[in-house]
Amino acid sequence: MREDQDRPEADDRDGTATLLPLVPTQQSLLHYAERPFLLTLEAPERPSAIADRLRRVLEDVPALRMRLREVPGMRAPRQAPDTVRMHNGPQDVVEIASGALTLRLEPSSSGSRLRLTGDWGMVDPISLRALVAAAAGGQAPDADQSERFAAIVTAYAQMAKEGELTEEDAYWRRVPSRSGHDPLHLAEAADGASRPRIAVLELDSDIGSSLCSVAQKWEVAADDVAYLALSAVLCRLSAEPLLGRVCDARPTLGLEGHIGAFSQILPDVPELAPEQPLRDAIRSQSERLAGHVAMAGGAALHSAGPRPALVFEPGDGWRLPPGWRSEEWCLGVHQAVTLRLASRDGRPVLEAGSLHARTGERLQALLEAWHNALTAILADPDGTCGQTTLLSPARTAVLRETLDVPVSGKPGDLCALVHEHAAQGPEKVAFAAGTRRVTRRELRQRIARTVTALGDTPPGSVVGVLADNSLDLLVGWLSVLWLNATVLPLSPEEPRKRLKDALENTKAAILLHQGGLAEIAAALHPRAIDLSQGPDGSARPPERCRPDDLAYLMRTSGSTGTPKIVAVTRGNLDNYLDGIARDLHIGERVMPWVAAPIFDAGLKQFLGPQYAGGTTTLLDVQRTDLGGVAEELAAYETAFDLNCVPSYWSALLDEFAAEAEPPLARLLLGGEPVSPRLLERTAERFPHTEVWNLYGPTEATATATAGRVAPDRAIDVGAGVAGAHVVVADRWASPLPEGFPGEVWLAGPGVARGYLEDGVVVPFGTMSVGGREIPAYRTGDLGLLSGGRLRLSGRKDRQVKIRGWRVDPQELEMVAERLTGTRATVLVSDRGEAALHLFYTGAIASEEMTAHLRRELPAAFMPTVTRVAAFPHTPTGKLDEQRLLTMMEHAAQVDPERDYSPAERVVARVWLELLGTDWPSPEADFFTVGGHSLALARVVSILRAEGHDRLTLKAAVRDPTIKAMARLLDTPGS
Repeated sequence: MREDQDRPEADDRDGTATLLPLVPTQQSLLHYAERPFLLTLEAPERPSAIADRLRRVLEDVPALRMRLREVPGMRAPRQAPDTVRMHNGPQDVVEIASGALTLRLEPSSSGSRLRLTGDWGMVDPISLRALVAAAAGGQAPDADQSERFAAIVTAYAQMAKEGELTEEDAYWRRVPSRSGHDPLHLAEAADGASRPRIAVLELDSDIGSSLCSVAQKWEVAADDVAYLALSAVLCRLSAEPLLGRVCDARPTLGLEGHIGAFSQILPDVPELAPEQPLRDAIRSQSERLAGHVAMAGGAALHSAGPRPALVFEPGDGWRLPPGWRSEEWCLGVHQAVTLRLASRDGRPVLEAGSLHARTGERLQALLEAWHNALTAILADPDGTCGQTTLLSPARTAVLRETLDVPVSGKPGDLCALVHEHAAQGPEKVAFAAGTRRVTRRELRQRIARTVTALGDTPPGSVVGVLADNSLDLLVGWLSVLWLNATVLPLSPEEPRKRLKDALENTKAAILLHQGGLAEIAAALHPRAIDLSQGPDGSARPPERCRPDDLAYLMRTSGSTGTPKIVAVTRGNLDNYLDGIARDLHIGERVMPWVAAPIFDAGLKQFLGPQYAGGTTTLLDVQRTDLGGVAEELAAYETAFDLNCVPSYWSALLDEFAAEAEPPLARLLLGGEPVSPRLLERTAERFPHTEVWNLYGPTEATATATAGRVAPDRAIDVGAGVAGAHVVVADRWASPLPEGFPGEVWLAGPGVARGYLEDGVVVPFGTMSVGGREIPAYRTGDLGLLSGGRLRLSGRKDRQVKIRGWRVDPQELEMVAERLTGTRATVLVSDRGEAALHLFYTGAIASEEMTAHLRRELPAAFMPTVTRVAAFPHTPTGKLDEQRLLTMMEHAAQVDPERDYSPAERVVARVWLELLGTDWPSPEADFFTVGGHSLALARVVSILRAEGHDRLTLKAAVRDPTIKAMARLLDTPGS
């Protein structure tokens, strides 16, 4: 039979000890797996004298000898006093153990070194101080009072059982209910080794005197000023700040002077705003903490609630007699850091303690940030919370000067360089595709023809370029830039409505199009020009341009349902091409052009070589024909580089024949996260290939950082390239020190002019650094800097990267809700690769919703589509995302023998093999059941390898359903 949890006491099985319940303060501490303290003292006496006093005190005071006891049938552990065990070792070493407490005395140059360790859930800091005072020859705890410990604990536990702490319990359940974010990722640092590490930062004497002065001015303790600075650090790092504060519950419980474990961690949620005056903040803090202290003694931490990762211990605490000195003091907490303002040799210090060695490198950085925030408060106590920057003034000044200094050297103009290369080496190859070669002279002639066809197009005019990867696309870009006009990249794979919207929103004056797209182009724009035709023109030099003139407009996903249009200048583009030539050596080796025409990663692939005087190389097969790409690359005889998104490379890896040995010198990955497994697979297949990880949003001109990565080290995205500066900022948009996580900002010559809105370019904004406003782009990506390299950790919003495309799920929701009576939500799942899933309610059939989305969205943005009767919710009222995803998985109930023709079964089996889904409907769109263009190319490749030659990728893209593809199979019944 299970014993009652709150039974006051019971006999131990061996009859030697009394079992006592844990009081609420102890129960709350049990939610931390470990709670060790470490105290090291230097004393002027010999070990034997101190050991005798310690032994007598421990024998007289059972409350100092408590240990946890697990008892069968009890729902919670009990505590019981232990015996005192004393061991005299060689060379005057004495060890004493009793309950949770262990003491070691050994001789030292000054007399003795005393090391005390234990569980402060059993022997709390107040009780430990009483023991140390007695060890130093001071007054020992009152033995009579200590004998009442069992009665006190029993009464306290009974009080909690009878509901006398209901008010306290309700209070503490409210305090941390919205918090729990671990801004320093301390929980990740646990390595299973409890080795207390203490970091110390000594404060200047003038800071110490200022601290006392400000504390007196505000009528608070110095600890409270330090705690305000610590609160500012946390509020800058987290939208849900949660601090812990060690509190002695004795005064609240009326137990002052009693020995026992009555200390606890009180959770605190500071709420500071940048514009809030410091005086108001300290006043609010005092009132809030007073309310916490009034509720001390209750179960302040709950098993279901969050636990503070930063815990402040107020008070120096160790009042030692002459000759005694405290060397180390660490109040340990599992997966957290304890901090305090202390005094060493009469000087104020900040201390941080951790149980885990892997947090060691972070402790000093944390102390420095705390010190900087405290210094800022003391410098102007009449200021606001926003002045509490975590960078020191010296580092802020260095950062300000770094960001404000222009990049040395002026990059060359792309068109002027192309013109110069053609003059200097007219017969050198400028463009290659399979066996086709186009010289610089021929390229220059093609540009001249298109420039002539463009006629008197004014500088600054927007010109659409509609083409797939081809010589036409390269000529189109260079021709528009030649006239100092602005390129609007368009892809034939985009829905016509999206193309038309882009042309109208940018007020494009002309549409250049690839040969064979005349019918589409004519329907999109009244002035359409075929890039493959046109009159001969004279090879006039390019128009002069200024760095601020626009080079191109690139569209990105937007939360309003309409793509954002990024305005990139000539200065941005030329700086980028010059930077990647210098930093990434683009143009020195062949780099096949595999990026989509509207993906700015392709700039380095087709414009980079032209800038550097190299050759733009186009594969002879379509980029989505993975088998053909792998076969063509394997036939290369000279070393080459490859730049693509990780998902493309992952699929391509599977296509290389076992005996193929393509001379891949360098692999440049970017556009989406790189997985450790992909690096391992790459190293296994291409052990001598350099692998680089690139990062950069469109707003920063394609690439901002780059660095080599390897399977045996943490994955990052390297350091800035092309003059880019990376700054990680806090929630109040102030720069953070290295090692602190925050939002990534980018500055430097790569930051585009802004977003095009109603024909006007609106700048992104600025970052304030040391009183100076620096143009910068706030990426929304989260990360931290370590050794100058950027390590990313997700997004602060809902945006995701899908095969290199930045997608805002809200755009998809807005598009879906344009259908009357529809409510939609988009979720993201990750089963090795991110996938989008749209759920909606309303009378619209799923086929109609799919057709609507295909008219509005590029194929890369297409989600799976599931209609639901209503959105499920959790008991707390939130959308039940897991249940929605489960509903999607069980939505398709197709019987393959009944619902498919023989040819449809052939197609469906290949779909299932690649996508891992249930049997889809014969009318299901490939892109709405989790497929994408690369996977569709694999489907076509597999079916063609099985002899179905009538099926082409172009036909599959035109109508990507099982039914339509089955019609083209060479199978009876198709």
